[in-house]
Amino acid sequence: MPEKPRETKHQVVLNSLLHDLGTGRFQAGEKLPTEMELADSFAVSRPTVTKAVQELVQMGLVYRKAGAGTFVEETRSNQRRIFGLIVPELGDSEIFDPVCNQITNLIQKQSDFVQWAGTNSQPFHRESIEHVFAACRQLIEAQVSGVFFAPFVTPDETLNPNQKIVNGFRKAGIPVVLLDRDIEMFPQRSDFDLVGVDHLRAQARIASLLIETGHRRIAFWLWDNVANTIQLRIAGAQQVFLEAGIPFEQELIQTCDPNDMEQVSRLIQKLNPDAIMCANDIFAAKLLKTLDMIQIRVPQDLSVTGYDDVQYATLFRVPLSTLSQPCEKIGKIAVQLMNERVKNPDLPAREVTLTPSLVIRESTMDRRAAAKIESSADEYRSHLKHSQ
Repeated sequence: MPEKPRETKHQVVLNSLLHDLGTGRFQAGEKLPTEMELADSFAVSRPTVTKAVQELVQMGLVYRKAGAGTFVEETRSNQRRIFGLIVPELGDSEIFDPVCNQITNLIQKQSDFVQWAGTNSQPFHRESIEHVFAACRQLIEAQVSGVFFAPFVTPDETLNPNQKIVNGFRKAGIPVVLLDRDIEMFPQRSDFDLVGVDHLRAQARIASLLIETGHRRIAFWLWDNVANTIQLRIAGAQQVFLEAGIPFEQELIQTCDPNDMEQVSRLIQKLNPDAIMCANDIFAAKLLKTLDMIQIRVPQDLSVTGYDDVQYATLFRVPLSTLSQPCEKIGKIAVQLMNERVKNPDLPAREVTLTPSLVIRESTMDRRAAAKIESSADEYRSHLKHSQ
């Protein structure tokens, strides 16, 4: 999987200054250290500091006075609220970029601002989890008004930091809105607000498409470290297969490396699928490349579907049939839930699930039509043989 980007130098400076403003280290009307002093303190270039300070100016937290320096806005503490944003998968999954951008834009429009918590390039290592814990402690010290959190996806429950993160915010009296998935495994449900996609219904739509187009040996392939939403999606597919009277054998659900030609070839021979539903578009992209290398044609020999509708899904060698997530709407509803939660902390936990759009492209085909064409061709060949 692609590596997550590390926190940039300017983000380090920005988040540190936001923390200092939130905790009251710099009081209203107080002058900030000079850009040269900040550059020396953070061991970065002056342009890096300038960029961070300019963002604070745009947020309305500080102002520049020609020849005098940069000062904390007098009205900051009375009018501004800080909201934290913790998304460990940012940079790893395209869907979170527009979600986070929408949240940030809407928060800024209501005269508040967002403090992004940094992530590391190795999300399942203890050191990177500790990195996020440190960011959470900063948010708590800054007394943020609320936190938007996309829970970690981790294959090792002993490393699972989600409960510790949300419990820390709960203890501090800070509201949390979960993005995309719960901290509890399906079918359990936490007592935090949640906004995401109806993953059960979403995968059911893909399964229905494949069944309606004549597919019968439909597999589901995924990474070895996946979100708990995968269980919802598998349940959605199973429900459709059950209603259609089509067996969905457990062996058709496979954890594998889509880059491994030997493994993919072995599974294809063993399972003989006529369609593969992939965990996401990134998995599908790698699988399409591998299938091409082992000379399996898509969709003639095998249909392939994805999940997310990443920007480059139309640029694959075979454009990908997939599901498009309503990312901006997720961000909008997340902000609405947060504002309501801040006003009324005693509201019961709410869950808002949205239905993604089915996008049909060239990676799937109608096998019923293909079967009719082949049947007609067989009849024609038989007719020619008997007429000779």
